[in-house]
Formats: sequence, structure tokens, C-alpha cells
Amino acid sequence: MKKRKLEYYSVPHLVHIEMSYSCNAKCFFCYNPYRDSPIDYNKIDKVVRAVSKSHIPHVYLIGGEPSLLEPKKLNEYIDLLSKTSSVTIVTNGLRYIEGMSKNLACLGVAIHGDAETQEWLSGVKGGYSRTVENIKRYVRDGFDVRCIPVLTSKNYDQIFNIIKLAKELGMESVFVDKFEIGGMGLDMANQLKPSLEQFKVSLGQMIKARDEFKIPVGFGTAIPYCLDERLIKEEMFANCGVGVTFAAINPNGDFRICNQSEIVYGNVLKEPIEAIWKTKSLDDFRNLSWTQSPCDKCVLVTECTGGCKVDLSCSSGYCIDYHIRENQNELISTEKVSLLWEEREKKIESKFSKVFYPKDYREFLVEKHINIIKKHKEKYLITRYQTIIIDDLTAQIIEKIISGVRKERDLIDAFKEKIEEKEMRSFLSKLEIAEAISSVKIQSIDWEITEDCNLNCKHCIVSSPRSTGAMTVEQIIRAINKLYDNGLREISFTGGEPMLFPGIIDILKYNKEKGIKSRILTNGTLLSRDIVKKISPLVSEIGVSLDGITEKANDSIRGEGSYNKIIEGINNLKEMNINFSIYFTLHKRNNDINKIIQFSKKIGANSCRINQVTKRGRAENQYDSNFLVDVNKSIEIPKECTCDLDSSHMFVNPLGECFPCVEISQIRGKSLGNIFYTEVDDIFNNLNKFVIRNKGKDCPYCMVVKEFETICLDKDLSCKSI
Repeated sequence: MKKRKLEYYSVPHLVHIEMSYSCNAKCFFCYNPYRDSPIDYNKIDKVVRAVSKSHIPHVYLIGGEPSLLEPKKLNEYIDLLSKTSSVTIVTNGLRYIEGMSKNLACLGVAIHGDAETQEWLSGVKGGYSRTVENIKRYVRDGFDVRCIPVLTSKNYDQIFNIIKLAKELGMESVFVDKFEIGGMGLDMANQLKPSLEQFKVSLGQMIKARDEFKIPVGFGTAIPYCLDERLIKEEMFANCGVGVTFAAINPNGDFRICNQSEIVYGNVLKEPIEAIWKTKSLDDFRNLSWTQSPCDKCVLVTECTGGCKVDLSCSSGYCIDYHIRENQNELISTEKVSLLWEEREKKIESKFSKVFYPKDYREFLVEKHINIIKKHKEKYLITRYQTIIIDDLTAQIIEKIISGVRKERDLIDAFKEKIEEKEMRSFLSKLEIAEAISSVKIQSIDWEITEDCNLNCKHCIVSSPRSTGAMTVEQIIRAINKLYDNGLREISFTGGEPMLFPGIIDILKYNKEKGIKSRILTNGTLLSRDIVKKISPLVSEIGVSLDGITEKANDSIRGEGSYNKIIEGINNLKEMNINFSIYFTLHKRNNDINKIIQFSKKIGANSCRINQVTKRGRAENQYDSNFLVDVNKSIEIPKECTCDLDSSHMFVNPLGECFPCVEISQIRGKSLGNIFYTEVDDIFNNLNKFVIRNKGKDCPYCMVVKEFETICLDKDLSCKSI
């Protein structure tokens, strides 16, 4: 069988820049034997400028350890490269990078197992807890943080727990690097190499964790397709693209096609990357002459290229993966691999032949790291994580979107001479699939962030205080980030008592930085002067619950002493000039709506929200004795009360379950999905279907809305709009 040649592009799509070999860890598996090397900023400056001139789609800043560089210099490199590239930093996480540039697309941090395993592999006592805490800080800073464990014989059975931890820490994905034999790892190869059976155990754990925790999981290094059928069936295969889409540059500017390789093809300080990439000497790799059985007979050799190609235990420069060499009799046949690949190709073709676009015209948001590179023979669309080759028309459309034309109708009109409307709408849907753009979906949410509470109100519909096993702050921030990318711009935090939620201040700070408006609905008893001072720059409004214009009336429902604490909290809000509204619940000692409204105006509230008690939770057993109030004499009740929901708003409970409104949540209606585990597109589609199905149907609530007050009346119906 005639061997084929690897085809390549004008430049590699991903380049690793080894900023310095200096490192603060002693990982047994590391390919870097020069950890004590000094940091040479003069050389780093030149290398970074050289890479920047070549407009490489994706650039990873690695080491050694890049966090050892001065943050100011590191930010200079990020900002320069991000003008044309999507930039990622790969770090061991032992040192927090203060004030890192928001132009960074991704931060890869290594967690290799539990504390004992991590610290043995890295040689740093106490390093595990430092890395975990720094990951939390990076997530709270708003960065996309990826987990990058190295798979060895020492941690192959810990992969599930690593992924579970990554989910809890709010990391965006997990990409596992299989141990490869290079540098320092050569001496430890026999101890660290996972066996084929151990690899299969880890693969099973990856698939199980991916499905259970709903987080992207894959391999970051090349894996031969023939090791396990599940690699293709479960879309877990990986090829690093050495010599085709990937290359590495060391601190001296030497250009190799892999970090692990010692073969140098040129120096970027002496000639452009484009010239080195086309050098004839690279033909020795690209002609695949180094492959051997079974790879040389496999029809997928140009896809898989034999797994990892660089191994210092090989006598020649390149060789097929050690798992193939050492397990010839346990591999899947080349015929079987070919058949599995054909089946996959058919599924992919079917998926993209049925691209959906909605009935209504959309408005789009642009992914922050989107870019177009025109410098090379090919035109590239760059997203945070992808490089896509595009044609001239595609480039024109994307440039139009980047320039600010975001309404689908306007884009159709702008290109009507070049592309049919249906084709344009289908194309825009494909851009959404590629995560280059996203359509505006859910714009505001009410989030019941906790059911914990410091009061024990007689009418509480959720019977707070109650433990619900809340999610971590990092998971919540990750979920907010996903929603933000799809249009979220306002959150109202409710409870329970949201001020009791650990990390609420960090969440409010994150929202402020993202430009998301935050409101809080609180019982007001925890609004001390110090707390109010902290939240004053972070919130647009505070809603304060008060169930009486007198101490006696309020405390009969909310508990003794609560009235004075609430009024003190309101005064603290007024002192800091924070907008606030008063939320009253009608009961037998507080049923004069006109007096409630006048009291609210007098106390300085922006508005007054008056609610009739819902027969749920604790109120159900004492409804007649405390909360049965005739409001017919006070207000004019609408004759018809119909569902007026729309698909731009939803309610989220403490576990992340999403509902069209709080009513559906209270009656244990069907969830739209879970914000921690379900894709936003799926939640939105379910919400949109609900709205279309139920718009105008009977609603259990009647809303009387005036200039200052909103009165919500409970018709004592179970919602029929499930």
C-alpha cells in the first residue's frame, strides 16, 4: 500500500511558546530538564513579537511555569498576541497571577489526582490545596479555566474524581494528557506509563464523568484510534496535529513540531514561522516514512498518525505510539477502525444537513475572542477554541457582524444580492454551532439561590429555613457566564435569605464586572451598615420584605424583633442611597392596601409590591386563621388573568432547576433543564415551547400594576400551564 503524505496549511493553527524553562514544581513526567534556567525577558520579547507577526490562530503560553513571569510582562504578551490570536496560558496553579489580562481566552491548570497523588507527581508538598484555591480565584475572576491532568499509572483510576472536582470548581472542561516519554519522563517511564488496561479504565471513567457531570471531556494529546472502540463511538479520539496544525517554540526561539521533540527545524528569531513551516526537512516527518505496522496499512493514518509521534525511548526521531508498539495483539483491527469512522462520518453529515433556525428573526451576540485572519493563503475564523477555514463571503458576513450589525433581518438585507434568506439563516445557525456567535435568549432570571433563612415566617411558601445542598460559588459563576454569553443581563436573587448564601458578595462582584444588573430580595434583617456598604456599588436595587406598617403586625408573621431590624436595614440602604422597594404580604393584621402604599412612599421606597398569600408551604395549614383577606373592597380585580410569560425570562431554584416562573417551581412542575448540567440552547428551546403552548391561558395570579405599586393576587388555582 502506497503511503500517503500529511497535508499542511500556511502556518500551524496552534503554537506553544515555552516562555522559560524556569519552574517551581518537580513533576516526574515533565519533558523539561532545565527547571533552574533564568527568565530572559529580552529573548521572550523577541519570540512573542515573531509569533505575533505570523498571525497564528491559537497560541499557548507555557513553560516551565509562565506564572513565574512578572504579571505586567505576561499581560503585555497576552495583549499583543490576542490582537490576532486566541491566547491560553498553561500553569501548574501553584502561584496566582495577579491582575491577569481579560484578553486571555483560557487558563489551563493541572490537577493530577487527589492531594497525595498530586503532590507525589509534582514534588510539591502542600501544592494541591494551593492549586485548588487559585483555581477558585481564577473562576471568580471570570476566566475560562480548563483542567489538564496527565494520565499515568499512578492516577488512572482517579480520573472520574478529577472531573468531579473540576465541575465543583467551575472549570469549563477537562482535557487529559496521556503520559508521553520525554525529558525528565524518560527516567520514570517504566513507573509512569499507564498500561493499555489502565488506559481503558481511565477512558471509561472519562465517559462516565462526562455524561454524569455534563462537562466537556476529552484528550489533549494524540490517542491512537485503535486502542478502544469507544474512542470513535463516544467522540473521545484526539490527534495533536504535529506537523500539520501544531508546533512549539523554545525560550531560545528554536522551532520544533512538538514540545517533546528534540529535532529543531529553524529559529523564529532568524526567519518567519511561515518559512520554517515550509522547509523541505519537514518532509521526513510528513511523508510518514517512519510509520510501521499496523499504522502504515491503516486508511486513517493521515487522521490518527499513530498517536503520539515523539518518544525519547525510540531510536529514530519519530515513531508510532508506545501503546500500539507494545500491544499489537490487543488492538482493534484497521478494518474495524475504518468501519467505525465511516459510521461517525455519516452521523456528522446527518447532523449538519439538518441545521435549524427559528421562526422569528434573531439578534446576535459576538463571542469575545472571535477574529478573522487574512494574512495567509487560507482565511481563518478564530473562536476561543476553534480554527475554521472560511471563504471570502463568509469572511464578509462575519466582519459585518463584528462591526455591529447584529440583527438577523439586517444581515439578510445586507447580503440579499449574494445569498438567499434561507441559506443565510442556516449559515448563521452554523456559526452558533461553532460558538462564534450566539443569539440573544434568556435575558433575565429570578434565582432562588438558597432555601436557608434566619427567620421562620408563618407564610413561607418554601418552608425555609431548609437545607438543599447548594452548589459552589464557582459553579454558579460558571453558570452565569454561560447565560451571559446567551444574553443574560439581569438577575434577581431570592431565597430563603440570599444574604446568607456563602460567596454572595463574590457573585455580585462578578456580575458587576460582566455588566449584569443584580437585584436582591431580602428579609432585611441582615442589612447591617458594613454589609450595605459592601453591596452598595454592586446592586441596582434591593427588595425588602416587610409584613406590617407596625411592629406588632409584622412581628406576628415574621417573628419578634424582626420589624426593628428591617427598619434599621432600610435606613442603612437610604444612608448609602441604594434604591429599594418594599414587599408586603397581606394578612389579617395588615390588610389596608391604601395604608400600605402610603407607608411605603413615606419611608422612601421606589415602589411597593403587595402579595396575597399563596396556599403553600407553612401558609397552607393556617391560611384561614391568618391570611384569608377580602381585597375586593380595596382594588378592582381583573376579570381575566392569563399567562403573560415570554421566553426572555425564567426562574431558577437552589439546585439549578429552571422553570418558566416561580409558580411552576412551587407546584413541582416539569423542569426546563438544569443550569449546571443542561445546555442553554436546550433550556431556552423548552422555555420557548412552554410560552408558545401556554400564552393567554389561565394563570393563578392576577397582577394589578400601577405607577407606584404592583399587587399580586392569588386566585388559589393550581397552574394548568405545565
